[in-house]
Amino acid sequence: MEKLTLPPADIDRGFPDESRNTSMYTVTQAAQILGLSVTWIYSRTGKKAIPHHKFGKYIRFTASDIAAILSSFSRGPAGVYAQPRELC
Repeated sequence: MEKLTLPPADIDRGFPDESRNTSMYTVTQAAQILGLSVTWIYSRTGKKAIPHHKFGKYIRFTASDIAAILSSFSRGPAGVYAQPRELC
């Protein structure tokens, strides 16, 4: 299995230019990056509890979406984010 890493999140929600990474991640990839189950991801997207993009039946996540999920569920001092797991 290829190693997945989280690219830097975009600062604004404007249209991306060539210098920004516009990768989209599947539910399985997002679950691996976040260290969560696919079921948890589907459950939260169904309730619109986490940021995501839906293209018909396909659910996708940007780096900004994954960063927002991490920050919204982080605990501890403000401004300290949990680091996503690196996958082998």
